[in-house]
Amino acid sequence: MRSGEFTFETFKFEGDFTRSEVAKGTLNPFTGEIAIDTVNDLRVIQVPISFRGNLSNIEVDYVSFLAAFAKENASTIINTALSILGQDEEEKPDKKKSRRDNNKQLLKNSLELLKTLKN
Repeated sequence: MRSGEFTFETFKFEGDFTRSEVAKGTLNPFTGEIAIDTVNDLRVIQVPISFRGNLSNIEVDYVSFLAAFAKENASTIINTALSILGQDEEEKPDKKKSRRDNNKQLLKNSLELLKTLKN
């Protein structure tokens, strides 16, 4: 605690639905000012959220949230999509391969866009 602020590096909660939630940041109980970053591990995806402002008016930066969400989950989302796209066994092999290649390219382009958003 410095200058009336509580600062914590890692505060971890564990549970059934949420595998874990890790929070770090500062809280000033005298002014109500907060700056807290959290990451919720929901077993399949990571949900990073930053809280800023005052306890009476907490704000979430949704642009940063979307960029961080994409960064944290890009490989999971793409691998799941590729797995689903490759499950149509009734197509002729050539057509299936062509469609899969097109979808992979689309996903690669999407990943590049996500990387750009991250920066």
